[in-house]
Amino acid sequence: MVESLSATEIEDQISLRKVRFQQVIVDIRAVLKADLDAFVVRETKKAFLAQGAVAEAMASERVAALKKGAVELGKSVAAQVDAELSDAGLWAAPAGEPANPRDLVGIPEVWARVVGVEKALHEFLAGFGLAGAEPASYKLPAYFVAGLYMPSLAEHYWRIVVEMRELEDQKKKLTETSVRERLQAKWDGAHDA
Repeated sequence: MVESLSATEIEDQISLRKVRFQQVIVDIRAVLKADLDAFVVRETKKAFLAQGAVAEAMASERVAALKKGAVELGKSVAAQVDAELSDAGLWAAPAGEPANPRDLVGIPEVWARVVGVEKALHEFLAGFGLAGAEPASYKLPAYFVAGLYMPSLAEHYWRIVVEMRELEDQKKKLTETSVRERLQAKWDGAHDA
């Protein structure tokens, strides 16, 4: 970061970062929407294959209902999470640094909505007698989804957060210096009475 930016230049840089920030959020939401939808179907199939006795006893109509229900639930929860994540306030980064800049766990408000899918899936599977002791655990995809790579998007999110913090600090220091210089000039210009 260049230390000698003017206040206007700093504001311009902050505005650019905000635009980039919004685009990264749009891309992250697109990946999550597609992957959460696929997660429900994938985990339903996995639960079906893992519960051999229950799956064997299911009539083919029940299996068809399970598959159809998984597809519908996947679309529903993915759309719900996407709608919730449209709230820009959820994306405010916490004060500290993330434990892993390649994921979103460090953004508690966002991550809470994402992992809420686990409970919905567990309840759905329980309705078919396929729920395990623990709900399936969602992890961000480490592969391309809709042409986008989530670990890179997460890193980009955190990099912009750091850049914006640095710019805000620089702006604050510039303002403090400007005020101090004006007060010094006022002090020096005042005549002793």
